[in-house]
Amino acid sequence: MNPTLSRSIPSSVIAVIALFLLCSCGTTPPDDPANPIVEVSIFQQGEDLFANVRLDSKYLDERLKEMGHGEPVLASYRFEFYRQQDNFFDLRLSHQIIQRRVRLRLITQRFEMMDLPQRRLQYTADEDEAMNFFGAPRYIHIGSEVQLPKNNRYYLKVGFTVEHQGMSWVLGVLNRLLTMTPPVIHEKIVWLQNP
Repeated sequence: MNPTLSRSIPSSVIAVIALFLLCSCGTTPPDDPANPIVEVSIFQQGEDLFANVRLDSKYLDERLKEMGHGEPVLASYRFEFYRQQDNFFDLRLSHQIIQRRVRLRLITQRFEMMDLPQRRLQYTADEDEAMNFFGAPRYIHIGSEVQLPKNNRYYLKVGFTVEHQGMSWVLGVLNRLLTMTPPVIHEKIVWLQNP
């Protein structure tokens, strides 16, 4: 190594680069896990449009085990409603993001459930109720006064990702950089059946 170059680079920078190379050489990104979204439905009531989502029960059982340590788990759902267009990009008519944060309070053995962005907070000791809150959001409002001409086709695309919030933001970013694993986003599309 050039002695002049080694004097100009701080040893802490060299240590970080060496750690990055050591951690990333032997690791490969994990296989894509199966999509946990098992059901998506979209329906119209009057002039309003709503959506329901349900995650796989085995997937929810795994998240429940992870919550046993008391760390919060955040589920993010992204709802995008589109009109299909033949000669151009599909037109997005509505966009909605909801987040469901669940944490087991170890002292009281009750689940803390927070609905974001409204920050509505509720508690329950029932595991099934907590997992339904986390993994089966219902009656998600997609749009009001929706006029859907029957000569067009419409679909809803739902994106889902889960994040463990026990890790600080900085450590989470470093973990993603070192392991080369971006957050997994699962998606499912359902077509609207016009009456």
